[in-house]
Amino acid sequence: MSGVELRGVTKSYGAVGVIHGIDLSIADGDFVVFVGPSGCGKSTLLRMIAGLEEVTGGDVVIAGRDVTDADPSERGIAMVFQSYALYPHMSVRENMGFGLKMMRQAPAAVASRVDAAAEILKLGPLLDRKPSQLSGGQRQRVAIGHAIVRDPKVFLFDEPLSNLDAELRVSMRIEIARLHRELGNTMIYVTHDQTEAMTLADKIVVLRAGRVEQAGTPAEVYDDPANTFVTGFIGSPRMNLLGGRTAADGGVTFGGRTFPAPVAARLAPDRPVQVGLRPEHLREARPGEASLGVTVGFSEFLGGTSYVYGEVDGGGAIVAERRRGPPPRPGDRLDLAFDPADLRLFDAEGLRLR
Repeated sequence: MSGVELRGVTKSYGAVGVIHGIDLSIADGDFVVFVGPSGCGKSTLLRMIAGLEEVTGGDVVIAGRDVTDADPSERGIAMVFQSYALYPHMSVRENMGFGLKMMRQAPAAVASRVDAAAEILKLGPLLDRKPSQLSGGQRQRVAIGHAIVRDPKVFLFDEPLSNLDAELRVSMRIEIARLHRELGNTMIYVTHDQTEAMTLADKIVVLRAGRVEQAGTPAEVYDDPANTFVTGFIGSPRMNLLGGRTAADGGVTFGGRTFPAPVAARLAPDRPVQVGLRPEHLREARPGEASLGVTVGFSEFLGGTSYVYGEVDGGGAIVAERRRGPPPRPGDRLDLAFDPADLRLFDAEGLRLR
């Protein structure tokens, strides 16, 4: 068993609290991504799991053992940093095996484990090169290899791809996903990039100001956001939010029209709400279908997809995804419809109404 459990974990710097009572269970073999804006506490939380930051309160349990006060070397973890952390004067082979050498492992055992990690990461032809002779993606693979040779219970990744260009980030995401499938270890990954979170995670943990806003599978967090903060952070373009009110007939009124809404039927009429709709859930209305009137302000043509930015009749900005045909021009009028089941309603404080 190599799961991780956080029990009421807090972190303060003097009188300033930065992590506020986090409870979280990470199952053995899961790939969990901490995501959130800069300053939300995701890297601090990861460093507390690693033992690089002292825990102010609560417990950190790894593989069933309380390691709250244990040294990093005693936790059975390996960490991959954003900065690669490679020794420039050492070869790839020496960098990967350095930690084992410091643990006084036998040279034959070190060589065997480095060779095995190099095969997994396709680094064999590069073992005698220095870091300066490698690309950014190759250096990051070496840093991951340095972690693999230690055979940790848990891998920790702190924004490992943020220094790479867009093309390399895509290829490294694929490499990390493949690595997880092959090794099966528990992995905890920190990023501010929602694409990395959505494509890599078994479970996403969305953080804000040192608190968990929502934890769930990528589909759960995307399809059923707990609040408007999550809607704004997961999804690109973000979910549309329009002001509305519940109607007496169990619908919701926004954009100058009343639409059926399953959730609204359980709410008191004339209640102010925020109406959420994903851009891909909006489509051009059929004749006679209830629709939102929209004036186009700008279109982004991306080849197979266009994003149309406009203003809803009655006020409110909206983005719609268009998958075929030429994009509309500024000033064009559109009538947009949607499936009522795709509506998400939030209260005035931004909490999801269910």
